Amino acid sequence: MNVLHVLGNISGTTIPVEIASATDRLPDTNVSLVSKDPLPQELPDTVENDQVLTDLCGFDDFSTLLHDVGKRYDIVHTHTVAEAAKVGYHAIRQPIHHVNTQHGHLHYTREEKVKNIPGLLLADTIIYNSQCTSRSYNLIEKALKSRANEYVVHNGVNIDAIQSSPTPTSTSQTVVTATRLIKRKNLGTLIRAIAHTDNISLRIIGDGPYKSELQQMTRKAGVESRVEFLGYLPDRQDVYAEIANGDVFALPSHGEGFCVAVTEGMAVGLPVVVSDIPIFHEVVGDAGVFVDRTDPVSIANALRELLENPQKAQTIGEQNRTRIREEFTLEDCARGYRDVYRAELS
Repeated sequence: MNVLHVLGNISGTTIPVEIASATDRLPDTNVSLVSKDPLPQELPDTVENDQVLTDLCGFDDFSTLLHDVGKRYDIVHTHTVAEAAKVGYHAIRQPIHHVNTQHGHLHYTREEKVKNIPGLLLADTIIYNSQCTSRSYNLIEKALKSRANEYVVHNGVNIDAIQSSPTPTSTSQTVVTATRLIKRKNLGTLIRAIAHTDNISLRIIGDGPYKSELQQMTRKAGVESRVEFLGYLPDRQDVYAEIANGDVFALPSHGEGFCVAVTEGMAVGLPVVVSDIPIFHEVVGDAGVFVDRTDPVSIANALRELLENPQKAQTIGEQNRTRIREEFTLEDCARGYRDVYRAELS
């Protein structure tokens, strides 16, 4: 079974790349990658050189791409709105099995939902990354995707990579988070929560358009010396190491489709403080510490409670680690994708 994943870009911290690589390692499944953006100078460690259509990355024309390679693959798999629409349109003229994963519909704006319509209408099979995502469509959207086969396959965490991360060296009370710096992630409230504590520090992994505003917030809140912006880390192993160097993982998002970063914090063995929203109840489960995402005092109290009770934090962290091993491994995710491919071809 030959599968082509059409991606926006290929990087070491992109979950579709990790899933595709893990699926490629399964028996009887060969997965190739091609990206709309040019390739980075170095491929991620998880990606084999012969897995990438290097000569075709950075392509401009979907029609030409799929005409040239479509017959070599049993399934073409898309992950973003733009790629889903263009592959689906091409499939009208040249029949292909088109699978699309919906990663983030829960927090789509009205404009993004409109752009998502062709992908819903033209995909043969749709994979949702969570039950919450699968239930987030309005009546019109449900009608548009009524012809597609539908499956839920949760994202997964690379347990082996996390196990090989360096031993934590932090001796301070440190909260860590990893995310794209955009308003929806609600890091401003987390920064204000840090200001309601005396000696808790915050390390932020990631970059994005909201960074300068967040930095201004730290200065205004008087916690500039306790909040560190680590920036974008291209190597997933470095991300794991930085997460492991914290004591608590926190993310008071307004909305998520799944949130791999939170599951990585859990897999490392940290307690997690997250928003009291349905998706986190689905992913984090009973061991989560759920807070009012609009209340910095509530968040500060939750962080303080964990950091002042290390035995409690350790117990919760071990529960989190067990949950990830039992329900959200990358291998489980890959097998779920393979099962969907087999169902599509049958």
